[in-house]
Amino acid sequence: FYQGGIRLRIAKQSVHLLDGTVVAAEILARLQIGNSELSPVAFMSGCSPESWYALDIEVLRLVASCEELRQATVPTFVNVSPATLQNDHYFTAFCGEIAGIVDQMKSRLVIEIPEASNLSGHELSRKLHEIEFSGAQVAIDDFGTKFADQARLSLHPWNFCKIDLAAFQEQENLNWLAAAINYARNHDIQLIMEKLECLTHIEVMTPVKNSAWYQGYVFSRPLLVSTPNAVFGLPRTPLQRRDVAIAQRA
Repeated sequence: FYQGGIRLRIAKQSVHLLDGTVVAAEILARLQIGNSELSPVAFMSGCSPESWYALDIEVLRLVASCEELRQATVPTFVNVSPATLQNDHYFTAFCGEIAGIVDQMKSRLVIEIPEASNLSGHELSRKLHEIEFSGAQVAIDDFGTKFADQARLSLHPWNFCKIDLAAFQEQENLNWLAAAINYARNHDIQLIMEKLECLTHIEVMTPVKNSAWYQGYVFSRPLLVSTPNAVFGLPRTPLQRRDVAIAQRA
């Protein structure tokens, strides 16, 4: 979207096999303010739930508008914010957007469930089923951090589990990692090792080194993708003026 010279764009970071073969891509929001390019960590800090919802919707719409992504033959991963996931009204609209996109895409759309959301049990299970009913698959994001734990992994027949490689570097006891690997292997959940910044980190993954997927700067960096230069009106993107000011100061 555009607000006073601010333009939302999307980038994609490829996901790879150990031999470098591209097997998927994650879509990442980027905000251009003049010549600056910001990630959501910078431009969404302190923003309202409504603005997080607006971002989630616009990212889906940019994916749908991108010929490269519609024609992709590998899965496309898209994030949903805790704000959207935890608000029933926002979430229903988000699933509606998913349903309108999946038929346009050659390959699978995968929604990443954020580690920062504390949804659990029946409530999380219900929303995962709603995403799947809308036509997308589901992935745990940043497993090993915050609320992305074994209880969440055991809750649902996930398609993917993205393990945060930075998490095990901060912990001496890696029993949680071994348990997750065994569970994923036994339940046909594809493991993705993300934030791979050094090839030596792969050694801890010996049991699944050749079957896991990998995402990180070792293989590729996020690259902006081309989307139509549509100007979206304020009713579609309720980014509040206060939030625009926050983004401009970031």
